[in-house]
Amino acid sequence: MRPVSFWLSAALGAAAAVAFAALQNGGLGSLHWADLLLFGAVLAAAVGYAEGGLLARELGRGRRCRGPCCSPRR
Repeated sequence: MRPVSFWLSAALGAAAAVAFAALQNGGLGSLHWADLLLFGAVLAAAVGYAEGGLLARELGRGRRCRGPCCSPRR
């Protein structure tokens, strides 16, 4: 996926989350802090995903970050 299309998709996802929250609450004027935190969480996830992709490219195939459940057995 190209970076422009990724960020466009991330922005559309964040806008969809805000639109859903606005529709559930009766309009944009009645958004709550939790709705804005959801918007921020979507953007933070997009940034983390993009940074992870850059880190994976930099580290190469053999040195990917792994959790304890994915580490090789000894």
